[in-house]
Amino acid sequence: MKIFMKKIVGLFKFLLDKLVYLIKIIAGIFKFLLDKLDYLQIAVITLLMGASTFIAVYEVFMRYVLRSSTVWAEEFNRYILVWLALIGFSLVYKYNNHVQMTFFYRFFRGIAGKIVVVLNRLIFMLFGLLLTYISYEFFASTLDLGLRSSTPLRFPLWLPHLAIFVGALLLFIRGGEMLVLEFTTPVEAKTEEQEEEARTEEKVVDM
Repeated sequence: MKIFMKKIVGLFKFLLDKLVYLIKIIAGIFKFLLDKLDYLQIAVITLLMGASTFIAVYEVFMRYVLRSSTVWAEEFNRYILVWLALIGFSLVYKYNNHVQMTFFYRFFRGIAGKIVVVLNRLIFMLFGLLLTYISYEFFASTLDLGLRSSTPLRFPLWLPHLAIFVGALLLFIRGGEMLVLEFTTPVEAKTEEQEEEARTEEKVVDM
């Protein structure tokens, strides 16, 4: 009986080690893909910013130097800015550089603070998932109907609507990435800087 139990325990440990190894491989693949996605987003944002700047300068030159403004530059630039904003927001969220309310989770320490942050990541990811579904339906209907802008450019509206879908999908991906990161990082106590910020907030509230 003891020999049988040892074999069962040994088999269980072997399967557990293989499972951990497989999880590490999958995690490594996802990390590689997400890093590549970072580079892709940055490259697209850089190209769009360059194109937007070029079009703006071209329009200023045509309007004020040659006295012959274009009919397409303003609208085209507007759509580029839509793509820029929707692609860039998920990247800003990943690096935590977006405008945010830190009033609540600054005052939580340890596991309580961890729970607040995890809930924040989960809500953000679910919002991205819902927005992905809604924006896809919106994009698909626009594409099927062949809608175009009412301006002389007659720009196909499925292109700016596609930006909403792509941006929402990126929000979902980044939300999931940050949620997994929260689960895989240990709970840490507040730093001195965070403690100082919390004390400052308390003084402001008291005033």
